[in-house]
Amino acid sequence: MSDVLHIVAGLGAHLGGPSRSVPLLVRALAREGLDVAVATPEGEAESAVSPEAAALAEVGVPRRALPREASEVRRLVGTARLVHVHGCWLPVTHRVHVAAKRAGIPVVLSPRGMLEPWALRHKRLKKLAAWLLYERRDVRNAAVLHATAELERAGLARLGLINPIAVVPNPIEVPALDALPARPRASDRRRRALFLSRIHPKKGIDLLLEAWSKVRPPGWELVIVGTGDRGYCAGLEAQVRRLGLTGEVRFAGHLEVTEKWAQYRASDLFVLPTRSENFGMVVAEALAAETPVIVTDAAPWAALPARGCGWCVPVSAEALAAALEEAVGASDEQREAMGVEGRRFVERSFSPTAVAGEIRDLYRWVLGEVEQVPPFVHLPAAVRRSRSMRPPAAASGHP
Repeated sequence: MSDVLHIVAGLGAHLGGPSRSVPLLVRALAREGLDVAVATPEGEAESAVSPEAAALAEVGVPRRALPREASEVRRLVGTARLVHVHGCWLPVTHRVHVAAKRAGIPVVLSPRGMLEPWALRHKRLKKLAAWLLYERRDVRNAAVLHATAELERAGLARLGLINPIAVVPNPIEVPALDALPARPRASDRRRRALFLSRIHPKKGIDLLLEAWSKVRPPGWELVIVGTGDRGYCAGLEAQVRRLGLTGEVRFAGHLEVTEKWAQYRASDLFVLPTRSENFGMVVAEALAAETPVIVTDAAPWAALPARGCGWCVPVSAEALAAALEEAVGASDEQREAMGVEGRRFVERSFSPTAVAGEIRDLYRWVLGEVEQVPPFVHLPAAVRRSRSMRPPAAASGHP
């Protein structure tokens, strides 16, 4: 029997943040001495996994297939003392919730931004049906909800959920500086602003293009790296032509994960104009590469200005344009100094060891091994008033 079974929809590199952050967390937990396993619908056969997922084998973490048959799901879930589900809305994860409840096994649920306001509005009718049929029950039955930032915790609380909510960030594995590609000399090239993520309406690329058209900084280019729906990508390319930005904006297409650090290091500025983000791994990666960042306040990076490593602005083309004006108007030396501060911020705040330690403490509390509520857990008023500080699902789970 393993200590914790992690459930994730997929580990393909094209799936974005969770395909990297979940394996990083699991590897760090394994190093902390926990017996952990990961189950995905594809199991070991999943192709093109992220490097972080491929490295699970290095620390002996098995990747198992998440079956469709309810009886097989119950068998798999029964091999763990606790189940940690990453994500919402999928029938396959619903079957995990049902199996865990029947077996009395507590569930930690990390929505991974899938219960954020923008996400709930996207494909609203389909999600409303799923919410009424099963998702609401699954969420409410979770022993604890895990938010990666205070912004996400506040959003979960606004849904009227009364679960305890733990706020623990994603871990970031910061490469050594001498392992990163050298930054090209500024005198030898155009300055570059970089967007690197999935190309999706949620990411706000249309707002970035509008903002760029207002600023049009001489000697700069905007490089958009990533893939997405063909029709949506074609619409963005048409927007570039309509705004007269041909030659200033370049779509670089698919990026091999091994090349991402070279992209960060070759850029003078990183921009994530997102409409909704529960964490934003690309922001942390850009900072780790010593690249200053512009991000919207729909992501939990409000600390960037105070830390001296970037800008955090409202979700609008006007606000993005104002930040771009300031960023491109800074000297190379000023942007480089901001990049150094950004790396220091990430190194201090998001180490895998520190994050895994908090998650391990969360698991121990959920399982009833400790009575003291971890300091990063926010309890609903009803639980705070009760004599028992243990989460509701832990009482019927394993001791």
